[in-house]
Amino acid sequence: MRAADRSLDIIAFVSEHFRDIIRRRLSELAGLALISLALLGAIALATWSIQDPSLSHATQKPIHNLLGFPGAIFSDLAMQLLGLASILLLVPEVLLGWRLVSHRPMGEKWRSLLWIVATFLAAAFASALPPHIGSWPLPTGLGGVAGDAVLCVPAWIFGSPLGGFTRFILCILFGLATVVTLLLAARIP
Repeated sequence: MRAADRSLDIIAFVSEHFRDIIRRRLSELAGLALISLALLGAIALATWSIQDPSLSHATQKPIHNLLGFPGAIFSDLAMQLLGLASILLLVPEVLLGWRLVSHRPMGEKWRSLLWIVATFLAAAFASALPPHIGSWPLPTGLGGVAGDAVLCVPAWIFGSPLGGFTRFILCILFGLATVVTLLLAARIP
């Protein structure tokens, strides 16, 4: 009878140990998938061209984006909505992927909200910059539609279009707010 009890204990131990191994490998695979997805997003954004066919631009010209039509669609939507701040869409995926691969705890859920806030603040910062830097090809500012929308709030508060000095001050304020929010979201302090 004792031999049967011992064999059941060993099976229970082995199966729990085996489940832990499976959990760890699945976590690592999910982390690698997130990091790979972020890398693909970075490639799509780095090879974005206003001339590529997308949902808002129909053309028969060849696609310049290295990821083809899906990359052209993603990068076009990201650039139109968030402008240069669209790179911040990829940072949380890389950090989450690294946490999964290294088996670190996920962290607090409220930090996800900080990433969203940081992305919109970065878009507002980019929109406060002069849009003629490097001949920006989109009709929106460097922060895309979201950045221009956030800049509408101070324009509404001041009751007039944003002038040079006001725009300069807002650029500094949005830049500092972006850095502080990113540091909090990434758990740097």
